[in-house]
Amino acid sequence: NVSVPYMVAPGQDLKQISESVTLVTPSNWSRTGFLNAGVHPNRVVVLPHGVDRAMFNRRTTTHRRAETRLRYFGKRQDGASAGTSVNHHASKADDGFTIFVAVGAMTANKGIEDILRAFVTIHQEDPSTRLLLKGHDALYKSSYLVGQLLRQVDGAAELYRSGVISY
Repeated sequence: NVSVPYMVAPGQDLKQISESVTLVTPSNWSRTGFLNAGVHPNRVVVLPHGVDRAMFNRRTTTHRRAETRLRYFGKRQDGASAGTSVNHHASKADDGFTIFVAVGAMTANKGIEDILRAFVTIHQEDPSTRLLLKGHDALYKSSYLVGQLLRQVDGAAELYRSGVISY
């Protein structure tokens, strides 16, 4: 018998759940919450969300790289600014900058402030780096939190205004 976290009501006494039930959760963070609520460790299993390896792989096509750089950073592979067409047949596989990506619910417990602080330091050492943040505004108001953090983390707002950080 398997249950998932959303079937557990907030405030429910988890000790009352049948001993035959195993709770399945997608993160160690939520597992810790169940343990803190009194669930025995043997009854909580972490099963991470899956990833489509066909889409997220190291061998991303030149075209997809060019589209991503143009869309989020206004640069074509050849360094031209946005507004000009993307060179779909570019022979150069890398345009010389590295993009760090953070995707997910941009909530306070996800470490977004740490990501911004680390990226500011990395960018000071290597100006060819970029940061792409992708949140989920419909559920989590991610852009609001990111906006607050950009103002709080020294140097982050300037990098956002200059296009080095994109949301």
